[in-house]
Amino acid sequence: MGFLFSSSLLHSFVVEDEKEEQRRELEETLRREQEQIRELGSAKKKIYTDPLTGVKSKQAYIEDEEKLNKKIRSGLVKELGVVVFDVNDLKSVNDNLGHDTGDIYIYTASMMISEFFENSPVYRIGGDEFAVILKNNDYKNYHNMLVKLDKACSEDFITVFEHRIPVSLARGVALYNSEVDRIYEDVFANADHAMYLNKEESKKPALV
Repeated sequence: MGFLFSSSLLHSFVVEDEKEEQRRELEETLRREQEQIRELGSAKKKIYTDPLTGVKSKQAYIEDEEKLNKKIRSGLVKELGVVVFDVNDLKSVNDNLGHDTGDIYIYTASMMISEFFENSPVYRIGGDEFAVILKNNDYKNYHNMLVKLDKACSEDFITVFEHRIPVSLARGVALYNSEVDRIYEDVFANADHAMYLNKEESKKPALV
């Protein structure tokens, strides 16, 4: 009897040890999976965020552009507008004051755009070019918001050493017209063309 009892007790200990080992292995597996999810989320954030300005990146823009094209092809888009911005005189700032100052200039411009279009995604799609896909109230009130942004640009300066650099933005806007626009790129092209026309009219010296 004693032998049978000892064997049974030993078996119970072995079973408990195996359960504990399985529990530890399961916890470790879950921990690794959670760590992989966190790393994946961090990697995605890096891919979709512009490192200089903190707004959405060119990659995020490309992917959202394709999503919009799918919606347009499916007839799901009713209201769509885009504003294209170009930072004026960046080359002059870089040549005269250095690229670090140029980066500050780009960053400040992006923050001003984001401040006024806070309900819409802002993307940095080039070195000195930004795009805003208008949504909700930003779509309805874009004209007033552009007027306010123009006024803010005329009053805001970046001071670097003894130089005062006015924040100057050229911008163009276009709204989706289902009768003529087949894809999102048609809307963007109209906004981009309007921006270049505005750039010729509004360009001013960067150094004062």
